[in-house]
Amino acid sequence: MVCQFPAAYAIDANQSYNLSTPSGGYFAGYATATGDITFHSKTSVAISGQVDDHCPADGAGAFLTAEVSYGNGTIGTYAVAQDTQGCGAGPVSFSKFLPNPDNRNVQSLSLRLCETDTSMPFGCQDMAVSRSHLNPYTN
Repeated sequence: MVCQFPAAYAIDANQSYNLSTPSGGYFAGYATATGDITFHSKTSVAISGQVDDHCPADGAGAFLTAEVSYGNGTIGTYAVAQDTQGCGAGPVSFSKFLPNPDNRNVQSLSLRLCETDTSMPFGCQDMAVSRSHLNPYTN
């Protein structure tokens, strides 16, 4: 017997995201990130969109990272975009392919948006995490 999922469960190669950190958390402001994830094949994925650090001026910046789960069980974490331009400068637009030097199968990807002090970009005081975006070519 072969099970088939209804069309409503189909995984799209183009998937959108919309993230926002809490307002008034550790910092007074908040950060947002919106855009698209595009799976081009089993091994290729691109991310595009905008990241924005919102006022009031609180000394923090917005940092977007991607966590990629590969078919061999490894996980890669990559810096995608950041907005450290200060208050009122507007969003930073970006479009990039994520590195895959070993040509591994990409199973899924999730995004993490952090609002943090620009002197410690790998820390994360206020955070939003996306759902896991599945690659339709490997799932």
